[in-house]
Amino acid sequence: TRKRKNPHGKTKRELFNEKYGDDGPILYGEYLQSVFKGIGISREATSLIEDLINSNPWLQSHEIYYRTPEGGKEYFLSDKDGISFYDFVVLDAKVILEYDGTKWHPTPEEVELYGDDIMEVTGLSYKEAFSRDLTKLERAKKNGFEVFKIRSDFTTEQKRVIIDSFIERIQNGKTGNL
Repeated sequence: TRKRKNPHGKTKRELFNEKYGDDGPILYGEYLQSVFKGIGISREATSLIEDLINSNPWLQSHEIYYRTPEGGKEYFLSDKDGISFYDFVVLDAKVILEYDGTKWHPTPEEVELYGDDIMEVTGLSYKEAFSRDLTKLERAKKNGFEVFKIRSDFTTEQKRVIIDSFIERIQNGKTGNL
């Protein structure tokens, strides 16, 4: 994987961890949010999230996090091993909705087919990108979140089923099977 190192041979995340100790991962996440405001924002994801909020205005009574080109903040979880940003978080319900675009997020089948080949957009191998996605999911679960994932290549009906389960989980506190 690609990691930027300073002249001392350490990544910025490692430097934050050394300098700030237990607060390092959190401060590093905040630093990234301030620096990379427009990177990684998917128009499709933003549109889906905003449609979801507009169709369910009661969501605004919850503590929600998502990023748009105009601002807003993505929620992140971090530990000494890394940081993960999430597309749409309803914090008080401990629920995350992730929108995975096919250019950035390989499927297990693609990993099987292309393995160590480099993905054009990410510069990572299919295996590395998939591993990052799994780590992101595990980091959320380890912190008590339930994650619902939608892929850009899902049908409208598939997306609807996941969104309905996501909404039901928030409204009723039910745990889904996704």
